[in-house]
Amino acid sequence: MVRASLFGMHMSRSYWGEAAKSVVYLINRTPSRVIDFQTPQQRMQSLLSTPYLPNLEPRVFGCTAYVHIPKVLRTKLDPCATRYVFVGYSDLQKGYKCYDPHTQKLHITLDVSFREIELFYSKEGSIISSQEEQSSNEHLLQESDRNKFVELENIIEQFGSNDTNEKSRGRSTDEDSQINIELPLLTPLTNESS
Repeated sequence: MVRASLFGMHMSRSYWGEAAKSVVYLINRTPSRVIDFQTPQQRMQSLLSTPYLPNLEPRVFGCTAYVHIPKVLRTKLDPCATRYVFVGYSDLQKGYKCYDPHTQKLHITLDVSFREIELFYSKEGSIISSQEEQSSNEHLLQESDRNKFVELENIIEQFGSNDTNEKSRGRSTDEDSQINIELPLLTPLTNESS
């Protein structure tokens, strides 16, 4: 699971320790059939007197995390959050561990927003900037637009070939008739009162 966590998010091997801790945290909070569908943490607490450890919502290791900057540390025009990489769960206090590779600082906080489908590192191991992320999203949209265009061309060819077949058979076609095809819209329509 550690290897999958690192490879899946294009993390370098230097994060293997944090990946292992994150995997152990998740395994200890996953119910197991072997211990009557209890979590290992619940089973240990029933056998020993251990302090209660709160559970944090599971997150994708290596995803992009935006850590909130308190108002006293920023001005009105400064950003409200800073971009970090999520590297696990804290052992000492309730909070998520987020690492900033630029300043090489580790932040433990609960005041964080996650973008679990957004990679922090690109495939080459370098950090993805917000401009690169935006251009990759635009590329995906262009690809889906091309696919929809090809589907539309196929539909038009299919209906066009029917018209030529009817003309070749000597049947009359109505030039004024229109074919209504409903296609999905790329942007949702808004209800405007007129």
